[in-house]
Amino acid sequence: MFHYVMGGLVLVGIVIATIAYFRSKSANKPVIDSDVDSDEFDGTVGEEFPTRTEPRASLIELTDENFEAEMAQSDLPIVVEFFADWCAGCRTQMPLMEQAAAKLVGKARFFKVDHDVFNSLLVQLNVDSIPTTFFIDPKTRTQIVHVGVLRVDAIEKKLIELAAASAQGIKHAPESVHMYLLDAN
Repeated sequence: MFHYVMGGLVLVGIVIATIAYFRSKSANKPVIDSDVDSDEFDGTVGEEFPTRTEPRASLIELTDENFEAEMAQSDLPIVVEFFADWCAGCRTQMPLMEQAAAKLVGKARFFKVDHDVFNSLLVQLNVDSIPTTFFIDPKTRTQIVHVGVLRVDAIEKKLIELAAASAQGIKHAPESVHMYLLDAN
């Protein structure tokens, strides 16, 4: 019996030593530095500013108080960015949105919704991941929703896609989990 107990203890010791070895080996691997925790993010952290001198424009912040007034006065396509200060992907996305707003002035109106300030809108629209961007043509009630970070050129392409869908009479996908933004509130 003593031999079985000793053999079992030796085997357990070998297993523990092996686990410790592999854990220490993986601990010595270089850490991949990424501040983005979004599964939808495409991995382009650090590439958001091909030219740091690009002009930026502030986005209009939507709140309970100004939501209806701001949405009612828009004849241009609307871009609404849902963000939070604590969200790493949002911190990457916001400067890109500001660059797009400066580049596309007169072609679209850019807004932002703070997750922590106007949370009721996110719940109503079923926004459960951020950053999430709504692209809306208020004239035709066409809507495209994108989850994740978008570069400036991708924002432009989404607006072109919105215009094409709008021209075809496509509203928003019936299987979309997101309510139409302009019907909110």
